[in-house]
Amino acid sequence: MIPQCIYENYYKITRDACEPHVCATLIQPGNTWSNLGYIAVGLIIFFAGSYSKRSVLALFPWIIVLIGVGSFLNHALRTDLGQMMDIGSMMLLSSYLVLLNINRLRPISNRTLYQLFILLAGVGVGTMYALYEIWGINIGILFFGAGLSILLGLESVLWARSKPYQLHFLLFGLLPAAAACFTWTLDYFRVWCHMPTVHVINGHVMWHLLTAVSFFFIYKFYRQFDTVTIEGKKKQR
Repeated sequence: MIPQCIYENYYKITRDACEPHVCATLIQPGNTWSNLGYIAVGLIIFFAGSYSKRSVLALFPWIIVLIGVGSFLNHALRTDLGQMMDIGSMMLLSSYLVLLNINRLRPISNRTLYQLFILLAGVGVGTMYALYEIWGINIGILFFGAGLSILLGLESVLWARSKPYQLHFLLFGLLPAAAACFTWTLDYFRVWCHMPTVHVINGHVMWHLLTAVSFFFIYKFYRQFDTVTIEGKKKQR
C-alpha cells in the first residue's frame, strides 16, 4: 500500500519559501513544472542553434537541460540529493561561463578547456558535498555567486581590451535575470505568498521561467564568439 505522502521518509529540506509541500508525486507542483522552461530552452538551442558541433558552445544546451532536470528533481522530491543536483548544475553553468570568458581573453584548445571545466566543476561540486555532509553547510549558492562576479569582472576586462562587440543580447539576458532576482527575493522572504494560485504561479516559478529566457539570450551573446579549434588553433567561423 502506497502511503499518502510517498516521499515522507526522505523529507530533508525544511527551509521553503512560498509554495508549501503537498502530499503528491510532485511535492511543489508549481516550482516543479516551471523547470520545463530550462529543458525547452536547452532543446531549442540544441536543435536550432547554428554553432559548430566541435565548438565549446556545444556544451551550452546540455548544461541548461541539466539545470532543468536538477531543479525539477529538487522541487519534486525536496530532498538533500535533489537540492545538491539543483545547485550543482548551477555551479556547472557558472564554471562554464567563466571558462568561456577566459577562453576569449587567452584562447586555449577545446581539450584544455574541457579539462579545466571538469576539474573546476568537480572540485566545486565535491567541496560543496563534503562540507554539507560534514558540517551541514551548503556553499553552492556562494560558489555560484562568486562565479557570476568573476564572470562580470572578466567581461569588463574583455570590453576594455577587445575590439568592440555586440552587447544587446547580453543586455536582453540581464533584464529578465534582474527581474528573476526580484521575484526570487519576494518569494524567499515570503512577500508574494498569499495567493490562491501559489501551486501554479509564484515568485520562484517566475525565477525559473525568467532565468530560462535569460539563458537563451546569454547563449545568443556568446554565439558571436563561436570558434572551432583545429589542432589547438582558433579559426573564426
